[in-house]
Order: sequence, then structure tokens, then C-alpha cells
Amino acid sequence: MPDMNGQDVAIAMRRLQPQAPIIMLSGAADLPEQALEWADAFVATDRLAGQLLPTIAQSQEGHDR
Repeated sequence: MPDMNGQDVAIAMRRLQPQAPIIMLSGAADLPEQALEWADAFVATDRLAGQLLPTIAQSQEGHDR
């Protein structure tokens, strides 16, 4: 993403679809707290295989209520 970072994308997504769940993926160990404020969940890329599907399911449960 040459023109936007993950936080910028999350902000734009939230403006377009406020109810859409946002799961942020990153290889960075430490993300700025402001970036996480816009996401519903975070999954580190080194844990992608074991955590992504459960995180998606949990995110859907939270939005189905």
C-alpha cells in the first residue's frame, strides 16, 4: 500500500461501512495504539494459520448480536 498504511485503510473502511468488522493483520510486533483503535481484532502474521479463522468467527459473533 504505497499511499496508505493499515490505520488509514481501517479509518476509510470504518467511514464507508461502520458496522463491518475489521481484522488487522501485521508482521510488526508493536503497532501504534491509535491503529488498534480502528480495528476490532489484530492477528500477527506469524500466528495467522492458527488465529485467523477463530478471530473471524469471534468477530462475526460480536456483530451478529
